[in-house]
Amino acid sequence: MSSVSRKSPWSVTTAVRVSPAERLTYEAARQMGHWFWLAQPSTIPETLIGRDPELYVRHIVEQWDGADAIERAAVEEYIQCMRKPEVLRTMGAEYRGDRLDLEHDRADRIGGRRIGCPLLAIWAQGGLPERFGDPLAIWRQWADRVEGRALAGGHFLMEESPQELMTVVRPFLTAAFRTREAPD
Repeated sequence: MSSVSRKSPWSVTTAVRVSPAERLTYEAARQMGHWFWLAQPSTIPETLIGRDPELYVRHIVEQWDGADAIERAAVEEYIQCMRKPEVLRTMGAEYRGDRLDLEHDRADRIGGRRIGCPLLAIWAQGGLPERFGDPLAIWRQWADRVEGRALAGGHFLMEESPQELMTVVRPFLTAAFRTREAPD
């Protein structure tokens, strides 16, 4: 649970984060190997990616079945970004932040804190989040106002199912902004 959503219940989030630490299986860990690799306390992962960013980006896109979904120009832009040391440092730092996230999650659970804003969970039908259980049931352990559903596609939902994604996101945001009350 992010500290922003706890402290600012007037925010709207559309991100899904299912903590792998509590429901991890061997097969799921194999699919999420990049998470564990990039979360290492050293900068070795970023250094190795920086030595051949094209290999890394193309491998990830192909492994996650995005080769037909992502435009060639977008893949080339990803590769160019991965050539920048500051991008690699930031990416590594974001993955290494998982330890702090888990500490905050545990403290929030012990403290009974919940996400107060409307929360929309969207995931790929038959994808990794479903291996951890019912994504909506999992999020309802953390938040009071949860809705969402699976969409056809894979990891790259925005590229694979943009119209279907908008049919879910647009009404959610419209309703959330229409019904929100002004903060004190």
